[in-house]
Amino acid sequence: FRPQNMIFIMYLMYHARRKTKIAQKLPKELEEKVTSFQTFVIKHRKANSCKLSCIGNMDETPVNFDMPSNSTVNKLSEKSIFIKTTGHEKTHFTVVLTCMADGTKLPPMVIFKRKLMPKVKFPNGIVVYVHEKGWMNDNGCMI
Repeated sequence: FRPQNMIFIMYLMYHARRKTKIAQKLPKELEEKVTSFQTFVIKHRKANSCKLSCIGNMDETPVNFDMPSNSTVNKLSEKSIFIKTTGHEKTHFTVVLTCMADGTKLPPMVIFKRKLMPKVKFPNGIVVYVHEKGWMNDNGCMI
């Protein structure tokens, strides 16, 4: 580093501000619940002769089209700091990731909140789906 860079970094450390994050607290009886769930799944898997490749874990997560930075450079005494955005920070699409109990990862699925499929060519290996409300339903699971 040159001295000028170090001064800038120190300036940022003193003046940069970040959004506050709120995290969920884990339940006190977490280990007991996890063990109970595992016992339940193993029991039903054996009772129904279900293969590991037929048991999956799926998670949907929203991804914003516009993700404004969560830090700014300003004086610490400022009460409010305005960040310029495109106005689409609340517009999002849903990404669905799925893995099977045997370790197989299914291709990622992208769900757009709209009625008609976009006419854009998407990369290979991604499943694209549209839904009026922008989330997964029975039809999306069948793709």
